[in-house]
Amino acid sequence: MQRIAAVTARLYCLTAPAYETAMAPVFGPLACDLVQGTPPTPADTVLDLGTGTGFALRQAAPHARRSLGIDISLPMLRAAAAVCAAQRWPRTHLLLADAATLDALADRCADVVFSSFGLGDCPPEQALRAAARVLRPGGRLAIQEWGPYDGDDDPRLIVDETLACYMTPEAAGLREEFRSELTRPRAWEARLQDSEDYELALAEAGFVGARATECRPLTLHLSVEAFLTYMLAWASRALEVAALTEDARREFLALAHQRLQAQTDADGLLAWSPVVLRATAIRRSV
Repeated sequence: MQRIAAVTARLYCLTAPAYETAMAPVFGPLACDLVQGTPPTPADTVLDLGTGTGFALRQAAPHARRSLGIDISLPMLRAAAAVCAAQRWPRTHLLLADAATLDALADRCADVVFSSFGLGDCPPEQALRAAARVLRPGGRLAIQEWGPYDGDDDPRLIVDETLACYMTPEAAGLREEFRSELTRPRAWEARLQDSEDYELALAEAGFVGARATECRPLTLHLSVEAFLTYMLAWASRALEVAALTEDARREFLALAHQRLQAQTDADGLLAWSPVVLRATAIRRSV
């Protein structure tokens, strides 16, 4: 488990420089929608687990008494700090910590816990118990993680399948490490495959009133260039693209662009409604 956490931390450290700009068109609207569904009050202390550069945190901070963003990647937190300083988020702090354990946090220190695509690399039972521990009785939890791909036309699958046609069979260093670890089934997805799994896991972790749903909360209208930038900003893919020859890289990008362009609407945009698993729950008052 420690090795997986270390690989995850390296992935996000390498992705951090491009994260704020490349991920914003996808993660920004989805995080905003999640927070709006469980709005904090002026008396609340809010935690954002796996905050990244703070897409959910920046939505919650203006409405909460105090906000704390937690991430396993120091470069990601540095990027978040720069955004925080520029936007002058009120009463907002950042902490380097593992969302799977939250060992650095005291019991019952928060009123609301958010996580927008921040727990997918964590063991679910451990992470949900940790979230329950730091919530005060009656505190609220709202989380979301990716659902299944949307068939063969899912734009993420189009990019990955196209890249796979050009990837060299041999790999070394970080490329080999990412291929080995990131292609393994993640514990979160293996354990939590549908809404019933989420509700059962939340109940076992100490929550009541759990409601989970597989949904399409938003339709994102993205240019092909913006979607490719989002996909290829992830260090695991960026390293594979960088390892291609110049001709192979040019061919890959042209083919990926062509295949995605075939999915666009009359305005030339990808109208992508990703499947998301969302859950809300209340910390048991015991």
